Parts: sequence; C-alpha cells; structure tokens
Amino acid sequence: ARVPDGDDAKPLNAWEIETSDLEQFESLFNAADLAALRRRVLQDVRIQLMPYLQRQLASGGVFSRYSSQFISQLVKDMDLRLFEPGQVIFKEKSLGRSIGILVSGCVDIIANGRKVMSKSDSGQEIGEAALFESAYC
Repeated sequence: ARVPDGDDAKPLNAWEIETSDLEQFESLFNAADLAALRRRVLQDVRIQLMPYLQRQLASGGVFSRYSSQFISQLVKDMDLRLFEPGQVIFKEKSLGRSIGILVSGCVDIIANGRKVMSKSDSGQEIGEAALFESAYC
C-alpha cells in the first residue's frame, strides 16, 4: 500500500505545511526543541483521535466483534504516523507486522506493479491481509 502520488494527491494528515514553510518553521527551533514539539503535536492529535478511532473500529471491519475494552486498549497502544504522497506504507510480500487504520486521505493497493484498488473511507484497515497471512505461515 502506498499514498497515491500525482497532481491532486494530498498527505494523510489534517493539516499541511508546504516544504518552504517547513524549512522556515524548523529554522526557528534547535533540533531538540523541534523534536519535542513534534512529539507533543503528535501526542495531542493522537489524544483527539482516540475516541474517533474507538468508534470506527467498533462500527465495522476486522475489530467490530471485539469488546469495547479490547478496542480501547488497542487504540491506546497505536502509534500515529503521517505519510506523504507516493510514500510506501507496506511493501508487497513483506512479513506483516502491523495493521494501519486510515484516518484521512487515500491509499492505493498495488500488486505485481499494478493498482488493484484504492481505499479512501475513514476507518478502513490497510495491511490486514499481510498481517493475517503472516500469522498462518
């Protein structure tokens, strides 16, 4: 799975800082302060997303049959990751070690070098096939 690239592609996050703006923004901070700021922003976004993710996971898909307590713990253990257009999220035929939950944006599923489907609905799982296939190998 990868974030689609192209003229109309958007990053998988709620806001966007253009590259030139990012460089100017980063120049205002030393590396340690910038790293702390990034951690804090991601932590705050994660806290805001937790109730939403709990509802999404409980409402359908792979995790809908599990208890709300299990889903709550699962969401607490999740890491928030942001991806840029064209960035590979999971590589084909790699051992599945994690599953992704789409919050916003669009993900193309590529098999044998061809796009086989896109996922763009918030709450959809990505990488679940590899994760479950790895469990049975």
